[in-house]
Amino acid sequence: ILNQRKSMVEPVFSALRGIQGLERFRRKGLLAVKLEFTLHAMAYNLSRAVALILWMIFSLLFVQTKIRKRENLHGGILLKKNSTPFATASSGRV
Repeated sequence: ILNQRKSMVEPVFSALRGIQGLERFRRKGLLAVKLEFTLHAMAYNLSRAVALILWMIFSLLFVQTKIRKRENLHGGILLKKNSTPFATASSGRV
């Protein structure tokens, strides 16, 4: 159980202490402390959500640039196994 707790909870408190500077509470009273901690937790969750969204956007951009590079290597035409890049001249035009 300690190994699970260490992997899930400790990074959160580390970020709260290190990034947000939560060394001690600045309010007096249980309700005020609960409110302050809730605000810190919401800020942490919001930062994680923004990081996830940015990661998704940049990973999609990376995939698109890989596809574009591959298309440029083939001259803008994606070749399939059963298709030919040139049409056959069956109409008699030259």
